[in-house]
Amino acid sequence: MYILVLQVGMYGKSWGGFNGLQVGSLQPPALQAVISLYSTDDRYHTDIHYEGGCVIGNGMLSWASHMFLINALPPNPACVPEWKTMWKERLDKTCAPWINTWLSEQHRGDYWKPGSVCENYRRLQCPVLLIGGYRGFGSRPVGHLSHPTCLLHARALDILTCMVYACTCVCQFVMYVLL
Repeated sequence: MYILVLQVGMYGKSWGGFNGLQVGSLQPPALQAVISLYSTDDRYHTDIHYEGGCVIGNGMLSWASHMFLINALPPNPACVPEWKTMWKERLDKTCAPWINTWLSEQHRGDYWKPGSVCENYRRLQCPVLLIGGYRGFGSRPVGHLSHPTCLLHARALDILTCMVYACTCVCQFVMYVLL
């Protein structure tokens, strides 16, 4: 008799990093650690949609346009025998650009909260390595999650943060361990 023991780690940049933090907050037993690069802990305030309640026009529009096109691509015919049927279903579901929803959700509310781990940092129970630039996209979650007020809300959370200083290529490491 064999017992299968799964130990999983997640690694991702941008959306892959958001996803790692989101899955980490769901606390699957097999997840042992998350490495999140240039991501966000708050889909409303520090993603490409809004900054301080103001629309980020260039980020929101370009990302919505890009995803509209990506979602409309056909499946690979070599992998999906019924690719035309699947493609038609995909096109039917991809009719409205995401920007329509984003612009209709201009206040922090129920739409943005499920994807934002900042709503409850205690849900992140596995060790997390955050990597973000000193300035620009990806820097805020590193600052948020390594800030003492966040750590006071965490229970048994190991966070290793790495801020990359673009001008000097020097990394600053800070490790917090709460027991």
